[in-house]
Amino acid sequence: MLKLQEHRSPPSATVWRLVDEMAALTLAEAAELSLIMRRLSMKEDVVVGVMKPGAAGIESFDAASKLKVIKEIQSFTDLGLKEAKELVEKSPAVLKKGVPKQEAEQIIEKMKAVGAKLVME
Repeated sequence: MLKLQEHRSPPSATVWRLVDEMAALTLAEAAELSLIMRRLSMKEDVVVGVMKPGAAGIESFDAASKLKVIKEIQSFTDLGLKEAKELVEKSPAVLKKGVPKQEAEQIIEKMKAVGAKLVME
């Protein structure tokens, strides 16, 4: 989260443009960026995301299992039913950031059991 009060002056137009461009990356592009960041020894968090069909053609969730996917998301996040539903519907989306690899793998297994395919970055 960007906290403007931490800056002595507001971010430049270039910084805002970069933020907008990064926010618009597809999952495939974000994965490429992640790879480049690792090559440059830049620190990054583990990210787990849910994909819907056609989003970069990488991952998906079974539409018939949508309710199960939503309920499972609620089980490991602090999201209510409405927020979890919106998260699934706007996917690809980040489910949880900064989780240890073991926890991320457990989440992936649980989500796979209810018909969702996730990616760990």
